[in-house]
Amino acid sequence: MEPRIAKLEAQVAAIHSDLGRLTGVPVDLATVKERISHVPTRVEVKTDIEAAVDKAAARVQRTVAIVGGVVSLVVAAINYGPRLLG
Repeated sequence: MEPRIAKLEAQVAAIHSDLGRLTGVPVDLATVKERISHVPTRVEVKTDIEAAVDKAAARVQRTVAIVGGVVSLVVAAINYGPRLLG
């Protein structure tokens, strides 16, 4: 019976050692919770991405409209320029 008790005592000592290392866990968890509270949610990230894509699409549309206008002016100048000059 004595060897079994010695084995159990060693295991209990190991458990106490492990529990001793866990004393800082609540502080670490509080730090993690504080940091997580500042992380944007999935919905916020999705909304930000959608807004950025919409903004980029609007820029592309404006650029295409400007290029189209310039091209039409160039074509008009090529077609009608010589007639106007002379």
